[in-house]
Amino acid sequence: MNSLINKPYKQIWSTLFVILFFSILGYNRTVDIQQHDTYFVFSLGHLGMVLSILLFLIGGIYWLTKKEDLVSWMTKGHVRLTIFLASALIFFGFSFKFISEFDHRFFQNFSTIFILTLFLFMLVQILLIINLMISFLKK
Repeated sequence: MNSLINKPYKQIWSTLFVILFFSILGYNRTVDIQQHDTYFVFSLGHLGMVLSILLFLIGGIYWLTKKEDLVSWMTKGHVRLTIFLASALIFFGFSFKFISEFDHRFFQNFSTIFILTLFLFMLVQILLIINLMISFLKK
């Protein structure tokens, strides 16, 4: 548990490789999101690459600030939620092929859950920014 507070970049970078591996496995799979009259279609591989780049940058920020005194509960919460939500996005991406075979309403609900997960992933990154600001203002 101390590793999560002292070296959060290790967990983030470990997750990066797992997500990259699964996104390469499903590179030719597509994720189809329908919201009202708009369809968003993209490759699971591209989603994995974008998530991997974001995780690399987040891990890099934690690595650059490893000497800073970050708020421990914010660091734990941010790392856990980031890893969980990134993994959930890849899992949902794999599930879209099977979900699209069900009825249309179920597919729309699943698309909404995917969008909410993506929104939560972006929202959780605010914890990192707040944590960094608190750390730098304490000095």
